[in-house]
Amino acid sequence: MFGATSFVDDALEIDSLAAQFRADLIGGAPPANDTYAIGMTLGAGRPGQRQLALYALESTTHVYYCDLDGSQAPASTWGESFTTDGTSYVTAPTVAATGPLENGPATIAMTHEPPEYSCVTSWPADSALLAGSIPPGITPDHVAFGAIGLVVRFDYFIWIHSD
Repeated sequence: MFGATSFVDDALEIDSLAAQFRADLIGGAPPANDTYAIGMTLGAGRPGQRQLALYALESTTHVYYCDLDGSQAPASTWGESFTTDGTSYVTAPTVAATGPLENGPATIAMTHEPPEYSCVTSWPADSALLAGSIPPGITPDHVAFGAIGLVVRFDYFIWIHSD
């Protein structure tokens, strides 16, 4: 975890303007039909890379995620991405989202229904719901959420487990 953090009124406040923030939630693999959701309030952003993501990963080199990306300000994108080497990232599908990615409430949720997963956001996007196949070669053992280039108050994290 990087970036300045504090707890205020039961919320995790982070400042990732100068450094990336990521919180790993260790506790087992994302099983079938589980949903993970984060709710947050976005504050100031920096020029350049600005991103919010919810990840399923087995390591920093084997990960897939749902992300809001505001790096192309004033435009933003909403998408699903993955990497199997930690260097090359594949992004598909991606849709346009309202930018800039700052100063407002947002949610991101990821649902696992192997062999598929889906992502949904409350941030205004051309399609709030995206779905795709879990990338081959990635067997996640935990989830994480993170931010780059933004001040964010994480209001909640929810894990809904279905048997």
